[in-house]
Amino acid sequence: MTEQMKDLSELGWRKSSWSENDGCVEVAGRVRTVMVRDSHNPNGGALVIAVPQWRVLLRRLRDA
Repeated sequence: MTEQMKDLSELGWRKSSWSENDGCVEVAGRVRTVMVRDSHNPNGGALVIAVPQWRVLLRRLRDA
């Protein structure tokens, strides 16, 4: 496991409430970024999104 992956594994990951019982998406936040990963492949990396863009994404999803 690389050092970067170790750092990601130590974050407080939360499963999305939309993921049902088996889970699909997990999120973890830092001061300036939000990370999103596949709960079925937690070592497969994470999408890193700046907080302002995360808020825009959530707002658009809610409005859809």
